[in-house]
Amino acid sequence: MYYRPSLEDNQYSLPFDFCPIVDTENGKVISIDIPKIRRPLPIKNQISQYLPGFIAEEYGKLRQDLKPLEVIQPAGVSYKLRDREIEWQNFKFHVGFNYREGIVLNNITYNDHGNVRPLFWRLSIAEMVVPYGCPEFPHTRKHAFDLGEYGAGFMANSLSLGCDCKGAISYLDASFNLRNGDPYEIKNAICIHEEDSGILHKHTDYRTNHVMVTRARKLVVSQTFTAANYDYLMYLPYKRYF
Repeated sequence: MYYRPSLEDNQYSLPFDFCPIVDTENGKVISIDIPKIRRPLPIKNQISQYLPGFIAEEYGKLRQDLKPLEVIQPAGVSYKLRDREIEWQNFKFHVGFNYREGIVLNNITYNDHGNVRPLFWRLSIAEMVVPYGCPEFPHTRKHAFDLGEYGAGFMANSLSLGCDCKGAISYLDASFNLRNGDPYEIKNAICIHEEDSGILHKHTDYRTNHVMVTRARKLVVSQTFTAANYDYLMYLPYKRYF
């Protein structure tokens, strides 16, 4: 339970010290756990909010000194996307998605001079445990499974070009079913793009003054999901040089 002076406030900044016990199946409050030593709300010392509107009120206008930064690939991307299968730099894999885990990579192989080597049959995040660890009653029960309870797939964001993803982007939608069997779709749930990854290797031969530089490039398959107050940005990169 939290106190929010306005709907746009961060709901986690002012927590109440009690905890209701609710029967969610029958919609009833069974009891309310109240600690023996009460903690008043620190409203006078409320922390600064993060939304632009609140920041502008407290600090004035937002910064305006950044120039545009563009990411362009005039010749297009270096990967091939066929339905949900990707080929890039001799790698090949299938991009799946489900309610619980979100992105699942399947059948990952590498073509080693004609010899297709299997690397992984299935890759995903099995679980994300958030043990708050507060020993004070009644907060000891606060222990979240952000995948098993919330669902990295179900809570996935619809990504937009410009901030979520920048450059030459391919998107994949996510489709699955709800508990009652109804279909559910999230547009642009998966972002696929290439990134320059800085200098991979550089050497200068001091005898001949010959300089060799190779840059690194990443293929990134990503998603973002929001579990209550937490936003998880999940990037699954493959890295090669060119």
